[in-house]
Amino acid sequence: MSLSVRDERIGIPRALVARDVLDARDAADATARATRPGRAGGYTYQLAFPDGESRVVETTATRDAVMAANVHTNHALDPSVAEVTFPAAPGSLGRYERAASLVERAEPTMAGVVAILADHEAEPQSICVHPDPAEGDEGSTILFAMLAEPARRSLTIASGHACTGEFETFCLDDFR
Repeated sequence: MSLSVRDERIGIPRALVARDVLDARDAADATARATRPGRAGGYTYQLAFPDGESRVVETTATRDAVMAANVHTNHALDPSVAEVTFPAAPGSLGRYERAASLVERAEPTMAGVVAILADHEAEPQSICVHPDPAEGDEGSTILFAMLAEPARRSLTIASGHACTGEFETFCLDDFR
């Protein structure tokens, strides 16, 4: 997930850091890779592992934080990281609050997670955000919806929105 930050600099491109995180063996390795020194910028990583461990790692060029969280949207949750990011957009805050409330009572199933991704009730912007043609709003369009099942080593992906897309499951072991 992207964070809008004020501390980008010359360094290791964040896309290369993110690619390296994908090769991590476990949570500690993923965290070390995401927070390596010399980053040009950063991302927020929502990490989950086959053993059930999960975490969020927020990074910028100069800051990083690790936290236990099952929900994240495109704004910094950690106060230290937030010091070098731009203020959270109202839509991001609304999506976060709605997602956090849904996660508390959702069934821990694929259908339960899809229901959260397909939710249209957050204010002022829904989790399953659609462009507003009247405002020429194409920048916040969702390109795909994805669920990961680390224990099964699979990704279930729908092109477009979770509310209308057809989900297809891919086993990562098939791509070795």
